[in-house]
Amino acid sequence: MRDQTRTGMPANDGVWQIAPAVAHVDAAEGVYVLTLDHRRAGAPRLLSGPGATIWRAIDGLTSTSEIVAQLGASFGGVSSQIAHDVAAFVDELYGHGYLIPAASGARRS
Repeated sequence: MRDQTRTGMPANDGVWQIAPAVAHVDAAEGVYVLTLDHRRAGAPRLLSGPGATIWRAIDGLTSTSEIVAQLGASFGGVSSQIAHDVAAFVDELYGHGYLIPAASGARRS
């Protein structure tokens, strides 16, 4: 059995999209993210470095495992640590309401 994130989805398989009630701004220092959902409202969060790279790759079509492969290519090879860190970060973004699972059928074939 594969490891699962808090969402119950396999850690390396999810396809995600940005939640409708989330504003984000790409800036030189990273990506600022803010939920507009009054139940989760808070200060904007700055995603920088690999976090910003992961955010920018989330398009509703690219799977978590594909993002891991992209990061691996940028940082010298895919490792189980990269896969774990990406899955944990995506799960954290989901937990804060920034991401939702992509609509079924949205995934590239």
